[in-house]
Amino acid sequence: MIIYKIQIKIFTFFIFNFVSYFTLQSQNNIDWKKAGNAPQSYNIGVCFDSLKNYNINYIKSIDNKIKGFGTLLQFMEAKNYYNKRIKLSANIKTKDVKGKCMMWLRVDSKLDRNYLAFDNMNDRPILGTTDWHKYEIVVNVSPDASDIYYGVLIEGEGEAFVDNLVFEIAEQNTNVTGIERTNKPLNLNFED
Repeated sequence: MIIYKIQIKIFTFFIFNFVSYFTLQSQNNIDWKKAGNAPQSYNIGVCFDSLKNYNINYIKSIDNKIKGFGTLLQFMEAKNYYNKRIKLSANIKTKDVKGKCMMWLRVDSKLDRNYLAFDNMNDRPILGTTDWHKYEIVVNVSPDASDIYYGVLIEGEGEAFVDNLVFEIAEQNTNVTGIERTNKPLNLNFED
């Protein structure tokens, strides 16, 4: 596998007001996949963060005026999380995001081709250039679930650096952040 290294200076004025260096590698981390409706317009890979002294993942646009999105993603079987509320958290840093950057999580049904739970942070996207910040998504996993898909996407141009992704079982009193598919109408009289 050929690895191309590029030195990039990223100016971080938000907290420390210093310059950090990332070595980008155009190789794909075999555990992470690239997808979306415009995946050819993005690179994904691993870069070394000299400030943290370890590797982090990235997704970066390589085209201008992208009409669509690219995502860095993984998926797994849902069976270990049946009847549980799960929380996905990650630290994300962005650079020059012209559209939106969003962490996302989707729980798919084994009964049909629909989702059972979904949150793509569309109501709270990451915009522009940001320093490291922790983001969280909380959803329920039904026993009717087949798989859990998750990742970070960029809509349009920009870069996102991703670190410290964590899956954990959330307390039942933790608020769900996404939407869930139901099998019956809810609150039709608007009183609940």
